[in-house]
Amino acid sequence: NEAGCEALWRSDDIGITWTTVFSSTTEGPQMVTADQVGGLYLLTQRLQFPLYLAGNLYRDNSPGLDGVWNRISPQGAYDVPNVAISELLVGKNGVLTALAENGSGGALLRSSDGGATWHSVIIPHLLTVGSAALLDPMLAVAPPTYTPGQPPGLASDDGGADWRPLGLLPDPPTATDLQA
Repeated sequence: NEAGCEALWRSDDIGITWTTVFSSTTEGPQMVTADQVGGLYLLTQRLQFPLYLAGNLYRDNSPGLDGVWNRISPQGAYDVPNVAISELLVGKNGVLTALAENGSGGALLRSSDGGATWHSVIIPHLLTVGSAALLDPMLAVAPPTYTPGQPPGLASDDGGADWRPLGLLPDPPTATDLQA
């Protein structure tokens, strides 16, 4: 009911009634995801000035989603954020992988303790990350732009310690008589 307020709602009766479980006038819910042990993670974003996005991560350990969200973002609560958490991947083993972007690309951050501590993932030969995907235990990353003739990204199956290139994409068709 508040102007400019964005919220996350929950229904226990197939949408007949709703309860607010997260509400803020400064940041909006972007994504909710769960881990294998009942924890829920919320990614929010807000617009900062000068114009850039800032993202926060929260965790709710209660299985009933009671709206008690603990902030687990890598930056401090009162820091001026220099990154926006734009993506959160939750592994089956509970390891969190966040894509932190600053406008000119991004970096991966990982946490194996539910977001209490974070460390940067070093990816050789990749200056910035454009996107990331997780298919446990495989973690794949792609640069912000694709270079023809080069692999479209890198993959790791050991938590980011070792990386190997993804297979090359096929060449585009060159026939002139192709039809949709």
